[in-house]
Amino acid sequence: MLRLCRCEFRKLRRLRLLPFLCLAAVLFPAFGTLMAAQGNITPQEVYGNTIGMLVTFGLPFLLPVVVGLLATRLFYLETECDTLKQLRTVPVRIGALTAAKLLVLTWFVFFVTFLAAGSCVFAGAALCGGYVETALPIWRTALLDGILQAAAALPLVWLVVLLRRSHLFSLLAALLYSVVNGFLSLNVLMQMSVLPPPLSTRPFWQQLVFWTPGGLITRCLFAAESGADGSYRFAPWQLAVVLMAIAGLFGLLTARAYARWER
Repeated sequence: MLRLCRCEFRKLRRLRLLPFLCLAAVLFPAFGTLMAAQGNITPQEVYGNTIGMLVTFGLPFLLPVVVGLLATRLFYLETECDTLKQLRTVPVRIGALTAAKLLVLTWFVFFVTFLAAGSCVFAGAALCGGYVETALPIWRTALLDGILQAAAALPLVWLVVLLRRSHLFSLLAALLYSVVNGFLSLNVLMQMSVLPPPLSTRPFWQQLVFWTPGGLITRCLFAAESGADGSYRFAPWQLAVVLMAIAGLFGLLTARAYARWER
């Protein structure tokens, strides 16, 4: 398993897409920090606004696109190079290969999240005259959000592997998932209804929105009271268990869908 992960890391380093994703991770949250610093507010308020912009606007829109594009490249490499059948003769189990790809994908999500949080920290420090004493809670909150977003994006990975369409389809699916996920996260946070009037009056559909991946992540991060240092404690653990169960289920479904590629 470790050898497979090492091989996938080497493939990851050769991807030309990687520098552009890292650049997007640095630039995209920085614009949110600039918006958070608008007005005559204190550095502490800028810090609180920065966390809000990162969790509600930055990562929910950025990470699904990163996961979708990177999953497409990682899972399509063997097909493009016509090496999938050769790997089966070694033999390499498809389940282990899928797990290695998902682990590498999760690691890169952590890396992108770290870059995004660092961009917010340094942009906020530049705007607030070096106020960085609360940088650690920003990284902690961002990494927690990254874990949950990576788990919530696994249905997108399964869809990409199952349909085996072009890279353009994967990009469009990732963008659609990103917009819907971010929109639901924002509306659950603001206690608004994203449904049209015939459905918004039905309690069942209103609750269903709250149990979407975006709604779960928002509730995990913001349902608890704010800590003494301004960070948000990890709210209901039941919601995190549901997300991890979703991740496990779609991880198995992805492995089964990937096993059909060699037939």
